[in-house]
Amino acid sequence: MTLSFERQAQLAKLIDAVCGGTITPEQAARLERELLHDGEAQWFYLRYIQVHGTLLWDCKSHSEWESACRLKELASIPSPCVGDEQQPVLPRGAAASLPLGFLGSAYHGTVGFFSQELPLSLLITTVIMGMMLLGAWAYKITPHQHFATAPSKSVPSDARPEMVFVGRITGLVDVKWSDDPYYLPPMGYAHVSLGRKYKLDSGLMEITYDTGAKVILQGPCTYEVESTSGGYLALGKLTARVEKERSEVRGQRSDHYPLSTNSNPQSLIPNPLFSVRTPTAIVTDLGTEFGVEVKPGMGTEVHVFQGKVEAEWIGPAGASGKKVQLIEGKAAKFDRRGVVAASFVSQAQGFPSIVVPPRVPVDVAAHKLIVKCSGTFGEGDSLPGVNDIILLGMYRARNVNDGMTDETVHGDAYWLGRNHTANEYFTIDLRHRFDVERIELMNTHNSIANDRGTEDFEIWAGDEIDQYCELIAPRLVLKGTLPCRFGAGAKIPFDVFSAAAGDFQPFRARYVKFVAKTHYCKGEYGGCGLNEIRVFATPAGNKQRGISPADTTKNGKKPQP
Repeated sequence: MTLSFERQAQLAKLIDAVCGGTITPEQAARLERELLHDGEAQWFYLRYIQVHGTLLWDCKSHSEWESACRLKELASIPSPCVGDEQQPVLPRGAAASLPLGFLGSAYHGTVGFFSQELPLSLLITTVIMGMMLLGAWAYKITPHQHFATAPSKSVPSDARPEMVFVGRITGLVDVKWSDDPYYLPPMGYAHVSLGRKYKLDSGLMEITYDTGAKVILQGPCTYEVESTSGGYLALGKLTARVEKERSEVRGQRSDHYPLSTNSNPQSLIPNPLFSVRTPTAIVTDLGTEFGVEVKPGMGTEVHVFQGKVEAEWIGPAGASGKKVQLIEGKAAKFDRRGVVAASFVSQAQGFPSIVVPPRVPVDVAAHKLIVKCSGTFGEGDSLPGVNDIILLGMYRARNVNDGMTDETVHGDAYWLGRNHTANEYFTIDLRHRFDVERIELMNTHNSIANDRGTEDFEIWAGDEIDQYCELIAPRLVLKGTLPCRFGAGAKIPFDVFSAAAGDFQPFRARYVKFVAKTHYCKGEYGGCGLNEIRVFATPAGNKQRGISPADTTKNGKKPQP
């Protein structure tokens, strides 16, 4: 507040006259001039009136009168003066709720305040002005914030259903969203939730479902996600592709999406298969790539590019049971009257094509977190010349997936377990569930010492860990023996184990645990260790993004056998 004390006193006298109903026309005109172009004066006026209203409310409250009865000795004290006018003695019990200073003297006119026409009109004007200021400040909220806070029309705010995500936007090309003022477009490559509607005026958008199905929408288009395995195309074109091998794992989705198997209750799409519903047909995938087009007033066209689909006509009363199976290169057309034409030649030129990149496994263990390690050389070892402080930072388990394999530098590129200790282990968090196809292990010989390394080993897999970072329901997926690498020098070859070679069965996991069962030794020195581990895999169900086929190893080089 930058108003001077003299200015505040003048305004207080004028406003006090308003509250008491004694303001003259000249004073009212002066007050209006003071408030017209001065924001500070307006705020002073607003706060003063607010205090008067609060005092009136407090004084009329019966509970306030009762709570102040113990202060009877203050009731006979007269209130301070404003100007030349002496104020009357306050009622008994009211003194406890009145502040000191000029605000305390304002009480003399509050009893009849609302019975005066001019104060009432000024108070209403003040309230309106305050609401306008608050509204102008709140108007800066963006449309996305409105969307985030708007309550559901059909569900009470205290019983709002949990949002279920069933996929992700994985491609946008020259997209122009609908200019419908009631439509809120997604923000970039966002998650796809159940019940979400997408309205494109032009461009292409790709949706990848958690089941592995891909859908490309071509604007102008209106598409609603009705279930974990399909949606409703009200207008426009789409191309859908469902890999046959992905359909086999639909019932094995991650536990992180426990509700994603529930479909929209209003959907007519059956859950087991991927389907697209239109106003006149339901198109069910049978392991294929197909296109669907809905034209206003002209029905639905279905085109099969690979495999086959089953299309069912939807009449005015719903699904009719009239089904048509279409194979590769064929098409069908449906309208409100039924199947207009079936098995005519498919026209693929007008539909966007889905390019499926080659499934190149990548090293998903590179630079990932080691969530637990049983022990490290130098920690509690009672060997001659071994000092825990000197060895601090050396031989750590974090070295096994750092991409450094050169053993020229002692202790910087490999992990060593404690001296002559069996069953040493470490566990890696891959951060997502992956379909593991190949594991590569590089043993160690402890640089120039050539005195230790892992002999027999086991690899365990799991999807969860407990509070102690131990695997929950671990599965043994691989066991074997690593050769002794004493004298191998700086470059140690990898030992490769793959599902294709029959070394282990393909498995899916998030956590991988390496256990050194036995070790090589040289005299009194010996123990387990490992230079590097690589876990080559593909994302389970195509849920993970951002993995480039070029990143075949953490070094950017092809793995060497």
